[in-house]
Amino acid sequence: PPDLVVTMYAPFRAPAAGADIYRNFVLPVDLDTRRWVRAVELRPGAGGGRVIHHARILLDGSGAARTLDAEDPAPGYDGLMLDHARFPAGHFLGWAPGRTPTAVPDAIAWPLDPGTDLVLQLHLLPAGEALDVQPAVGLHFAERPATLTPVSILLTSKAIRIPAGAAAHAVEDAWRLPVAVDVLGIAPHMHYLGRRVEARAVLPDGREEPLLRIDDWDFDWQDEYRYREPVHLPAGTRLHVRFTFDNSAANPRNPRDPPAAVGFGPQATDEMAELLLQVVPVGDPAALARGLRLKGARDDILGYQALLRADPDDHVNHAALAVRYLDVGRTALAREHLERAAALAPDFPDAHYNLGGVALAEGNRDAAAAAYRRAIALRPGYPEAHNNLGGLLAASGDLDGAIRHYRAALRSDPGHAAAHYNLANALAARGETAAALGSYRAAIEAAPDDPEVRAAARRAAQQARGTPGLEDLAAAIDRRLDLYRRDRP
Repeated sequence: PPDLVVTMYAPFRAPAAGADIYRNFVLPVDLDTRRWVRAVELRPGAGGGRVIHHARILLDGSGAARTLDAEDPAPGYDGLMLDHARFPAGHFLGWAPGRTPTAVPDAIAWPLDPGTDLVLQLHLLPAGEALDVQPAVGLHFAERPATLTPVSILLTSKAIRIPAGAAAHAVEDAWRLPVAVDVLGIAPHMHYLGRRVEARAVLPDGREEPLLRIDDWDFDWQDEYRYREPVHLPAGTRLHVRFTFDNSAANPRNPRDPPAAVGFGPQATDEMAELLLQVVPVGDPAALARGLRLKGARDDILGYQALLRADPDDHVNHAALAVRYLDVGRTALAREHLERAAALAPDFPDAHYNLGGVALAEGNRDAAAAAYRRAIALRPGYPEAHNNLGGLLAASGDLDGAIRHYRAALRSDPGHAAAHYNLANALAARGETAAALGSYRAAIEAAPDDPEVRAAARRAAQQARGTPGLEDLAAAIDRRLDLYRRDRP
């Protein structure tokens, strides 16, 4: 049995028919000290077993998920992309039909701190009748703190386009390791058209190391796999995966009759091609992280390019592609796609917000401020635009204006770590020490692993010691910093 079981506070009624649903549920965890988790088990329940396509379990220490849940009258809240919740470093916490609980060694267990909520994201498929969904999540704790921090490597293609009738359509991805790693586990993912997946590592001397092969993929029986002994791969090893899809009428799992062309996407009738490897870096982890950031940007760029080839007038995908170009320093391409998005949808706030980022990259602060103001005018509760505009105002010496916008950001997103941190700095600059300490503490809660936030909060607490009325708040910050630091690998 698990050491702790947490359950949705109320069932969610999944409708009998309609489109796929992505719904997020907050599961508070009652802990008074940090625990290390070695396994997670999900029980879908009777109704959930019929309608849950897959599930993800994320962590939120900011309280933002609770706020979003409270704003929705039904249990949970909608949304596919969550910027306020995350997976534990190097771990993918998910469930799909057929998946069995798998325990990791105590050495790579992940930390769960008091005040952290589990966010259970369910992808629901209507089953022809309305059903109550109320899964339970079981947590199995490790006996000792972790000593290693794993890293996730994702091999994928987001440019999938499977022709109708194709019985053996292949999609591939490859990536060269910048540092040596030990591979601990591997987990593939496709939807109903998946037929075969094969992964291998090509070592620098040309030898091949097989990593995984499934010859008869079945969506209703997928799992993750762990090696009995870690597979050591030296720097320069080329990881390669090949996914094969069957979009013919002869595939009994094909959800379309007659078959139709299928592309990448989150719906059950779309397709995915993903292979996740859990590794421990043997070389420089920072070099591995840099390489993975570039790979992620490349994967997204290729995916959005494919989507825009299919629909050149999709303003959302133009804006999303622009953000990825901005991430890799291709400012001119980013501006081109954002201006196209703004022309297609003049009232699309994200296009104007990201044009602000382009203007900053070009060194034009006035244009950036104007773009952020335009985004706020279109979406008054746009937390990122308020936060960035606040930063520009603070840099110009307008602390009062900056504070107004930081607070506006936090009204929309109470867990916005950057806004808490920036507000704390602005309040400290204005001499409001007590208020600044409170904001530093909130910033720690929202971003406990951010070294800049931790260092600033520590300095503020040290300066406040001995000041009447502030000792307790300074001590509370010290305790929170110590909690997040304790036993970290």
